[in-house]
Amino acid sequence: MPTKSDKPKTDFIKMFRNTALLVVGLFSLINFVQAQSRTCRIVFPERPQSSPKSAYIFDGNKSQPVTLPSMNLSEVIELPAGELIIAMTSSSITDPKTLPPKSPLLKIPENIREFYIIITPDPENKELPIKMNMVNTGEGKLKPGETLWSTPFSPSQSGYPVYSPPWMKKQIPSI
Repeated sequence: MPTKSDKPKTDFIKMFRNTALLVVGLFSLINFVQAQSRTCRIVFPERPQSSPKSAYIFDGNKSQPVTLPSMNLSEVIELPAGELIIAMTSSSITDPKTLPPKSPLLKIPENIREFYIIITPDPENKELPIKMNMVNTGEGKLKPGETLWSTPFSPSQSGYPVYSPPWMKKQIPSI
């Protein structure tokens, strides 16, 4: 039969077990939430004077304002998980049907969680004279303190050809 001195030990063991389960559960939840999130940052090095300093990113559902800094990275931008095609526009878009046909587009594969958008000038695009280029920085590819070296991008160099989102194909038959 347990004695009174065994009771505090039993209570401590139960409390320790419950606390350990709670901590493990919280870490699992944090890892799950981090795996579902996607972030990016933007930089527009050597931005021409005539280029925009801000724009909107449209993910097919909503627009959010972004800055196009030339000397620093932009604020962190949250985007939905899953395969995604983003468009950059000069004004906020609330309906995919109103997306300008020449808006710069960028396809983000499902497995990429952290990336930079390097903006380069595109004077031929009259809608928004920029081109978006993705650099995957997740999974330790670009560690804090490391330097990012890049060359001018083209769709063939970046490995990501120009895509049009499914919601645009209905609007623009030529894409």
